[in-house]
Amino acid sequence: MLAASVALVSCEGDKGDLGPQGPAGPQGSAGKNSLTRTVAVPAGTNCANGGIKIESGLDANSNGTLEDNEVAATQTKYVCNAASSNVTQFVLGAHDFSSGDFYAQVSTTADTASKSTWHAYLVNSNGLTYAVPGAGVNGTTTYRHYYETDVANPGHNIDVVTGPGDAYVAIKIIRVYTGDIRNGRVAEPNWNNYEEVRKFYNLPE
Repeated sequence: MLAASVALVSCEGDKGDLGPQGPAGPQGSAGKNSLTRTVAVPAGTNCANGGIKIESGLDANSNGTLEDNEVAATQTKYVCNAASSNVTQFVLGAHDFSSGDFYAQVSTTADTASKSTWHAYLVNSNGLTYAVPGAGVNGTTTYRHYYETDVANPGHNIDVVTGPGDAYVAIKIIRVYTGDIRNGRVAEPNWNNYEEVRKFYNLPE
């Protein structure tokens, strides 16, 4: 009996032309708007003398109203009243200076902005507070603070001068109107010591 074998050889032809472009896919859904709301708060843990809570978040249901379940708790800020009506503390959100400098506007009047002294502090995750200008946590980075005047909503800048930059859980800015007089003289605590300033004006922690 004879056995026959057959060898199969595969041959690849020339590559064909590129086909036409397919149709465009469907348009993606619209992004959500970011909303903000303010709520008056009584004297308590967040503001010893009462103040305003500023809440923000995405409008998940697109109804134009920031609802309780849409509030991003980590973005909540407080503007607290001080014991003196001439003193206001603005508590701003967290910032990592290794990714860039800080800028924020605070709400006041142009007259008050130009006739006030402004003092900035950085708060780290351990609750320690560092005055600006000056060195931050571990002393590896130095910062400066400057701000606009003669505008209704002065912008505050805190920049890295030297070093890599640090992360902070909050930034506090204190405004003291120059008409604030104590015992016949202008109030003057040690501005490099936040705790002394806080106690002097009975500000919340």
